[in-house]
Amino acid sequence: MNELFLKNTQALFEKDQPLALKLRELKECKQFELFQGSSDNLDINILDKKRKEFIYKDPLKELDESLKLFNGEYLRYPVLFFYGLGNGILYKALLSNPIRNHLIIFEEELEIIYLVFHYLDLSEEIRNEKVVLFQNFSFYKISNFFAQSNINTLAKIYNFHPLNYFYSNNYIKSIQEINSVNLKSIQYVSTTMGNDPKDSLQGITQLLHNLPYQLANPSLKDLLKQRKGKIENAIIVSTGPSL
Repeated sequence: MNELFLKNTQALFEKDQPLALKLRELKECKQFELFQGSSDNLDINILDKKRKEFIYKDPLKELDESLKLFNGEYLRYPVLFFYGLGNGILYKALLSNPIRNHLIIFEEELEIIYLVFHYLDLSEEIRNEKVVLFQNFSFYKISNFFAQSNINTLAKIYNFHPLNYFYSNNYIKSIQEINSVNLKSIQYVSTTMGNDPKDSLQGITQLLHNLPYQLANPSLKDLLKQRKGKIENAIIVSTGPSL
């Protein structure tokens, strides 16, 4: 077994054991095949034998265009969301930006992940969650992911990017479905954590309504002085989570 593949799957095993095991159990790729177009190590393409179509029309040109986009318009985005792993080289390059904390990548084709893991070292990125891979998804799984403290605060900059035309053309239904689940998960987590502006406004309204009554009544210290030794029993009323 390829040493780099073992290294990558071992890192993945620490984060997503089921996916790592599925990759280890895969013995051969029937649909996808890896090609190197030239002596340039970045000129790597993957052929979809079923569709008879390469993932990239020109790997080097597409890499350059993507880097200009994400190191321009999205330069200061600490997290980016993608559909499609492709040859993985773009993601390795994007993480050279120290501001970029996470790349969330949805890739349904197990064989593509398998091929990439054989030639590209993503072990540290996976272990440090710089790269987070989803091969299958559910509302429960994605909601749990968005609930993480380092992710939920960044949800407001969420934007879902198909890697390139190959993915947006052949996997459009999956892209739309995953995007819908992601948006619902973000909304669910935000509401659960009480980030709805209506909750805040209601709290402020109630505070202002009750404040005059609070100020008009004696403080706890004054109350103890006034009532100490006069009554044997007392009723204590509490509100909030303590109930």
